[in-house]
Amino acid sequence: ASGARYLAKDVLQAIYRAELGVTQTTQLSERVLELYQLPDVEALLYNQTSLNAKAIHVHEGKITRVLLDSADEGDEVAIGVLEHHATLLANTALVAIRNTALEAPFPVVFSGGVFKHPSPLLREAIVRRLRKYHKDIEVISSQREPVLGALLLAFEATRNLSETTLARLEASLPPTSFFET
Repeated sequence: ASGARYLAKDVLQAIYRAELGVTQTTQLSERVLELYQLPDVEALLYNQTSLNAKAIHVHEGKITRVLLDSADEGDEVAIGVLEHHATLLANTALVAIRNTALEAPFPVVFSGGVFKHPSPLLREAIVRRLRKYHKDIEVISSQREPVLGALLLAFEATRNLSETTLARLEASLPPTSFFET
């Protein structure tokens, strides 16, 4: 699990569970209904599952912003979704650390739209879990987008990476707002 798409799906599932009374109510419901301009959770479910369903990715970044805002405001369901996602991401990092035999200290780089949101809760939860096993990690917030990293790896593999190429690639990126969650 990673990124806004997975978080948005988890938010929708949390809203459906709250509507069924399986979990407590959450402000996520009202905020996501407003985002989709729908009258109720049943209409939201229909919107996501009918033959004419609008794909979740239409609003995934906005749903993730709603999640992060709600968690920041103390919504327990939102915090639970965030904590669960943080555990999944941290576990993925822990597997990578173990499989590459990294030894501390080493950097942990946060990059992408989800980590551009002002809320530190997701990043803090990931770091908290990682530090249970690796106390000396160095936390870095990347100013570059993950898509640029993929391009750099491709250019590096073809041995065509230079400072000039890097500058051109960075200049060709869409505005930062394009990547925001």
